[in-house]
Amino acid sequence: MGKMMIIATDSIGSSNHALGTVLMTSFFMNLAEASEIPRSIHFLNEGVHLTCENSKVLDFIRCLEMRGAAITTCRTCLEYLDIEKDLRIGSVGTMFETVADLMSADDTIVIA
Repeated sequence: MGKMMIIATDSIGSSNHALGTVLMTSFFMNLAEASEIPRSIHFLNEGVHLTCENSKVLDFIRCLEMRGAAITTCRTCLEYLDIEKDLRIGSVGTMFETVADLMSADDTIVIA
């Protein structure tokens, strides 16, 4: 039950990465302040950087977690990018867990 988010990129849009980073920061800032938040957020692919050291959105993600959103970062992605040691928030999950959460969600929002 509830909304699930999949974040598969570290910026919004593809033509201008600097602008996309600003947009992603604004997105998480506003999401953290929203009256309704997703029950879970799964970070995949380049999106895993957002849950790691030096992320500009880490404080906003921390706020979402404190408000009850489950934060999960893809183990395969962390290992592939060799950044397991940089993870700073949430839990490490598998694709099996992501699929199970996806199938039980009322709505899914994907930012890729």
